[in-house]
Parts: sequence; C-alpha cells; structure tokens
Amino acid sequence: MEDSHFRTVQEVLEFFGTDPKNGLTSAQSKPIAKSNEEEEEEKKKKKNKKPNKMKQNKNGKNIELPPPPKTSWISLVIKQFQDMLVLILLGAAVISFVLSWLEEGKSYWETIVEPSVILLILICNAVVGVWQESSAEEAIE
Repeated sequence: MEDSHFRTVQEVLEFFGTDPKNGLTSAQSKPIAKSNEEEEEEKKKKKNKKPNKMKQNKNGKNIELPPPPKTSWISLVIKQFQDMLVLILLGAAVISFVLSWLEEGKSYWETIVEPSVILLILICNAVVGVWQESSAEEAIE
C-alpha cells in the first residue's frame, strides 16, 4: 500500500490485517520492508545507469551553450542610474542646486555643497554597484 498516508488508520490496519495494540508480526513486516541489500542494489543501478543511446541518436549529445557576451562597464554604470530611488536623488540634487542658486546672499561654495554631497553619494553607490556586478559576472565564468 503506497498511499497509506492518504488512508484512515482503520483502512491501513484492515489492509495489513493487524490491530493497533500488537502491530505487525515479523512475518507480516518482511514483505513490506526492503532489505538493506535491495536498497544498495537499487542505488548501484541508479549510479551505473548509462545514458539512453536512442535519445542521444535522435537528439544528439548535450552541448555547452556559448557564454553570454560580457557587459561593458559603461552599460553597468548606466544601469546603476536607472533605479527609481537614484533618479529621485538626482532630481533632489538638481532642485537643491537650483534653490540654492536662486537664494540671495549665498556664496558659490555654499550653493554647491548640498547637491555635491548627494551626487558624491550617488557616484559612490554606482562604483560599488559596478564593482559587485563585474565580480558576479567573473564568478559565473
């Protein structure tokens, strides 16, 4: 009974002709359980199994696919700036620069400090992202 896990307890007990207090006798359990020798024999068969020659003749041998072309570092950099959060931060840097420029009484350096910090963070983020992606591509090869 291979589907005993789907059956009720009573159905399983009736199938094996036993009761829940005594269980199966040794004679009843022998045909059910596989011996260690049978299990080892099955493992050897699976291990020594040869590929199906008919399938090879029909479909051909397995071939290795050519590796995908390497991604250029410029496209990796561009990819880093296509993220929505990065685009929002770029917009914030531009808006911050424009508002600082329009504000009277600020020197040139005071105007560019905040946008420069945002841009510096984004550039650092892009460098780390490109480095990680190129390392991942090399690991795949």
